[in-house]
Amino acid sequence: MANLHLQSTKNLRLYKSGSNLASEAKLYKYRGELLKLFLDTTNIANKKYIVTELIKNQKYIDIPNLVLPTGKVLINNQFKGYRMPFYENYVNIAEILFDSKATLDFKIFILKEVLKIILAVEAIPELKNNFFLGDIYGNNFIWDIDKHLVRAVDMDGIFINGSQAQIAFHLGINSPFATMMKYPQDKTNGHLFFNHNTSMACFGIMLINTLAGTFAPYWENSSFWAYLAHLSSMGLSTEVLEHLATIYLEKEPNDFYPELLEQIDGSKDYRLTRML
Repeated sequence: MANLHLQSTKNLRLYKSGSNLASEAKLYKYRGELLKLFLDTTNIANKKYIVTELIKNQKYIDIPNLVLPTGKVLINNQFKGYRMPFYENYVNIAEILFDSKATLDFKIFILKEVLKIILAVEAIPELKNNFFLGDIYGNNFIWDIDKHLVRAVDMDGIFINGSQAQIAFHLGINSPFATMMKYPQDKTNGHLFFNHNTSMACFGIMLINTLAGTFAPYWENSSFWAYLAHLSSMGLSTEVLEHLATIYLEKEPNDFYPELLEQIDGSKDYRLTRML
């Protein structure tokens, strides 16, 4: 893996202009690769640490579904971002999960693949309890149309070997999670520490979003429980409901596992026709 040294971004071609990645970075297409360069408002030191740790530990991370850094990008010898493989023919997972034309069976297949990646990351022996995807939501995964693979992208948003707490999109905007003991908060910046509990909570919310056909993290607690009651009335498996319920309960959540999703009837329509 080689670092890329540049003098400036003047001759780089912006990839998908207008998408500023929540104002933290910009993407550039460069010689068949994708460059992610962070804006000055980003915590560059933490991003550099994460990218460095991913590169250093890549020999242990034998997961082809992860779009890992292939080297750092330095501008005038200052760390500004990283380079990674570029996939031309893909669909963002969020687009699939909220697509009314996509079948529920296909969405469940996609979610099973996402869950497999999450669990594979946490099972690496050399990084046990020190490697979590962290910010798990639809925009951080793509469907590689050519290879028929789900891939995790934006790997700079993960937790590895003591990196600082960052924003988890599905958890940070929902105040109940910030007060729960099982989702510990970094007092220095108010973000939740990434661990297995946050991973399972983020995944559970992805599943709820998919079933409901809407964006669940903005819900009040009462709406969440009302929707679970609705799912129960629709005949959703009790075990699936129990796993979803633990997201909002102050106890260790039951683990989601890929086979659990096979209990969801893909022929049913669980979407909300009105807000609860």
